[in-house]
Amino acid sequence: MNTVTASPNFGQQVHQLKASRAEEGATGPLGKEVSAMAHARNAERQAEKSASETVNTTDQVELDINDNTNTDTAVTAIVTHNINEALQSADEATDTSVSLRTATEGESLGDVLRTGFSSLLSGYQQQNPEKTADEALSSLTKLLQEGVDKGFTEAQDTLASGGTLDEETISQLTASKDEIHSLINHLATAVSTGGSSQ
Repeated sequence: MNTVTASPNFGQQVHQLKASRAEEGATGPLGKEVSAMAHARNAERQAEKSASETVNTTDQVELDINDNTNTDTAVTAIVTHNINEALQSADEATDTSVSLRTATEGESLGDVLRTGFSSLLSGYQQQNPEKTADEALSSLTKLLQEGVDKGFTEAQDTLASGGTLDEETISQLTASKDEIHSLINHLATAVSTGGSSQ
């Protein structure tokens, strides 16, 4: 099963990519290159993991199929990665990019969004001073929603390729995606009406 885990240096790698592209005079979206970097990093990690493990592939797939915690963690990591990719792609013109922190063990994507929404919005507003507060909130909300959609689609594809996707899992993914969309809308509404986003 493919999983996306955050590397403490991945953000730095993205910034280095942006800097090198700027030096070369290259323009255009970074999304495909960042995604390729993430996939290459994950393939490298998987190869290292496979080389060091003594269990055979069939045993590992069986473990993944029966381990909901690993599946939930993988889905959270994939969706978080895609949210950050959407945010980074939108901020190509700047040298910095806001990003959603990675969930810690036992923490859900909803928990991360609840605790990080205000700082994401603040960072996004600082990077986009030409936008009004309402425009920045609307734009950030749209980027988060797009990242969620892409992330859940990628998670479903990853689970399917790992043989862990069934109708129940599809239903759970759909329900989770809908809950995250609702949460983002709720947090945005709370901010726009002057309420707390926590």
